[in-house]
Amino acid sequence: MDYIKAGTQIHFALSIDFTASNGDPKDVRSLHRLELDNPNSYEIALKAVGEILEPYSAGLMAAFGFGAKIGPSAQLSHHFPLNNNVSYPYCKGIDEVLNYYRSTLESATLHGPTNFAPSINYAASVANGMIINEILITHKINGKN
Repeated sequence: MDYIKAGTQIHFALSIDFTASNGDPKDVRSLHRLELDNPNSYEIALKAVGEILEPYSAGLMAAFGFGAKIGPSAQLSHHFPLNNNVSYPYCKGIDEVLNYYRSTLESATLHGPTNFAPSINYAASVANGMIINEILITHKINGKN
């Protein structure tokens, strides 16, 4: 709780499973079932977690997908930004994540296999960079080089 009171910010990153094992989005049993007025299992989970963490992430959330064939070439990808911006994969809040999730689901072909290692590696590299920056800032404050 002390961290929150002190204004701690988090780097919120998520990666959504777009593999075929979730079922065809047209099937009523699919975890990715798309209906206008009825959120699917992924949307419910994303909204629940996102609304809690959004205030601590400066409103920016790195949002990725894995396990789908995407783009005009329909190439299989195990790590792609939902907003299609490789150099800036951030969404402004959970509602924008949900909008990109739906648009990705409408254009992607669910495939496989399940391989979320690239997403884990992304998160690890961001965390590593943040730790290095914190060390450099601390050293600078303490007058060390």
